[in-house]
Amino acid sequence: MKYGKKIIDQQAHLERVADCIIDLTAATAATSRAAKAIAEGSSTAEHEADLANAFALEAIERIRGNVKNFSTDSVKSLDKYRVSVADSVFEEGGYHAKHPIGF
Repeated sequence: MKYGKKIIDQQAHLERVADCIIDLTAATAATSRAAKAIAEGSSTAEHEADLANAFALEAIERIRGNVKNFSTDSVKSLDKYRVSVADSVFEEGGYHAKHPIGF
């Protein structure tokens, strides 16, 4: 209610925020699982810790990229094209490009 219909214009940013939250949640779950394995002295603890560390490092890079993309011009252009494609698909009632070899 606070933002009204203008919130529609913020969907790309909302997607980036959601992706960051998903990465944070998944990294937390992986870290928690590895910590439990370590605490229990599991035979797979070292492997699980390596997996959690690898995933967390990848998640950090994705989060940094998403945060950076809130303001870059290239992403603003991408968002503009994505909105244009979505509007076109909505107007046509579906994907309306022809198959490149005539099927």
